[in-house]
Amino acid sequence: PFSPHLLEYSFNGLGVVYAGMPLGGRIDRVDVDAQNRAVVIDYKHRSSVDEFKLKDPTVATKAGDIPADDPDWIPQHTQALIYAQAIKRALGLDARGALYFATKGTTQAMRGAVSAELAEEERGDGRVPGLKVGFPDEAEGGSMGFEELLDRVEAATAKRFERLASGDVAASPEPQDRCVYNHPIGFERRGA
Repeated sequence: PFSPHLLEYSFNGLGVVYAGMPLGGRIDRVDVDAQNRAVVIDYKHRSSVDEFKLKDPTVATKAGDIPADDPDWIPQHTQALIYAQAIKRALGLDARGALYFATKGTTQAMRGAVSAELAEEERGDGRVPGLKVGFPDEAEGGSMGFEELLDRVEAATAKRFERLASGDVAASPEPQDRCVYNHPIGFERRGA
């Protein structure tokens, strides 16, 4: 029931505030249905978007911990979630999904987060293709709804901004995967 509503939508001049800071950006695509429910879709030019999978953080991991128990929990990828919150504020849409879409290859794949009613129950049922679990993940005992996820990510982001503003800027204790792409010689610090 969803159809493209906005493409390459820029909200730079709309005065959107996110986590206490002004927010600008361009959303690749926003699909909307007749009930004003919206799904943000961010295109990624790659054949797989599996790294963008997002599980309900109130569900225990294989190790037994509950990610949501950490007050500073935030998913690795937040761009689409931030944009979903932005369209609620800027356009009054009922954000129900924040997805990443692989544009390369033959398989149409979407990963990210949607409210439970948009998770695909049967292949081709009109819901998000290939996304079988939504928020909350009640089948696994999860309790975090999609709107709560958006609010939780914004609150955690606001805490990080506050730490940065107070001068608390520290390198990550462990290198991230993307660090392997840095030049092998390294970089020299220069005076600015």
